[in-house]
Amino acid sequence: MHVGSLFVGCVLYADDIALLSCSCHGLQKLIDICYDYGLQWDIKFNPRKSQAATFGGIFPPIAVTIGDVALERVNRVKYLGCFL
Repeated sequence: MHVGSLFVGCVLYADDIALLSCSCHGLQKLIDICYDYGLQWDIKFNPRKSQAATFGGIFPPIAVTIGDVALERVNRVKYLGCFL
């Protein structure tokens, strides 16, 4: 995702991460990068506390996963106390 000419694919605050992508395929690639990094450094991402949402269209039929666990699909996401 771009804000002006700046690519913004990951928003971080403390231990909260929001990954942003213009496609589900791109989102899956970002998740896989985080997941592989977590395996290397013994960091566990909890798929039960993670969600996937689309804005401005329908959610494609492909599953977005962390490891082999599909993420819950939601219509809005709460990040740092704010609903998107």
